[in-house]
Amino acid sequence: MAKISIQHQHSQPEHKVREQLENLIEKMGKEYEFACTWHGNRLDLRRSGASGSLTLHPHCVDIEIKLSMFLSMFEGKIRAGITEYCREHLQ
Repeated sequence: MAKISIQHQHSQPEHKVREQLENLIEKMGKEYEFACTWHGNRLDLRRSGASGSLTLHPHCVDIEIKLSMFLSMFEGKIRAGITEYCREHLQ
């Protein structure tokens, strides 16, 4: 089982960050079929073989995703995609 842990700093208002996180999940959802649900400041992700959360804090976002053995072969691609998206959209 693989685990992706990313912490990204930001200086944007909460509503902007929330909007960008929703765009990120929509993008990931198309490629990896993630379903997601907001619970306060935490966005939970789920699909067969993967689960995780994106937690919105005042100046950072914590991203934790666990991948099954099968999906672990995509860990690098998923990590790179999330990191690149955050660098481009959450400043």
